[in-house]
Amino acid sequence: KCELYAKNTVTGTLDAFGRTYEINTHGCREHTFCDFPRNTSWNWVLGLADNYSIVVSRGDYSGYDFKYAVMYSNGQWLDLDPDVDLVVDEDHVLKTCTLSSSNIDLKVYPIRHRYQHKQILKGLLVDAHYWEMASRIAGSVIINHKRMPIDTYGIMTRSRMKW
Repeated sequence: KCELYAKNTVTGTLDAFGRTYEINTHGCREHTFCDFPRNTSWNWVLGLADNYSIVVSRGDYSGYDFKYAVMYSNGQWLDLDPDVDLVVDEDHVLKTCTLSSSNIDLKVYPIRHRYQHKQILKGLLVDAHYWEMASRIAGSVIINHKRMPIDTYGIMTRSRMKW
């Protein structure tokens, strides 16, 4: 079972880049617990700006296609069309990706990435690949029949697993 809790209040401080940031905002937490199928993959995109945030997820759990898309704007969470077509280049992790649905038209421009590869029994038991990419996210979403331009930064994760 995969549950995404996107409507959480987050408070505290964050020390980064020689500065301390006061945090009082909304965030999301994903929790997955289950017997995963042998081959599993998923992608997350999180875009953050001063006046909005966007969370898009697409997972392929070997037959169960998990889709999720929300936006936080003007003090409220808005559901976006979760039937997102996510186009990524599996061979070139830093190439531009696209996210599109009836109200999402975004491009994800990876800037840099972190990669981990974990294996158990030389990949026979577990062969896990995980990419985390700092990215620029640009395009538009349609909210209440109005096109809203998006141009911000965030993160994209890509996971390809064999359990």
